[in-house]
Amino acid sequence: RMIYYAVAQQSNLSVSDEDYDAMVKYFVDYYKDNGYKYTEQQIIEGIGEDMIRENALFQNVDDLLFSNTTVGFKPAQ
Repeated sequence: RMIYYAVAQQSNLSVSDEDYDAMVKYFVDYYKDNGYKYTEQQIIEGIGEDMIRENALFQNVDDLLFSNTTVGFKPAQ
C-alpha cells in the first residue's frame, strides 16, 4: 500500500468522481457475477467510501504503471 501511495503522490494522481463511480460499478458487477445482488448504495455502505476511493486510486496507479511499461522477451539461446 505504501508504494501505491508513494507513486500516486509522486505522479499527482487523485480520484475523480468518475473514477469513484466506475469503482462502485465494478464492485456491483463483480458481486453480480458471483451470484449476489447488491445495489450501489449497499456497496457503498458495505465496503465504505474510503475503501472504494482507495481501490480507485490504486487502479489509477496500476493504469499509470502499465501504460509506461514495456515488456520484451529475449529468445532462449
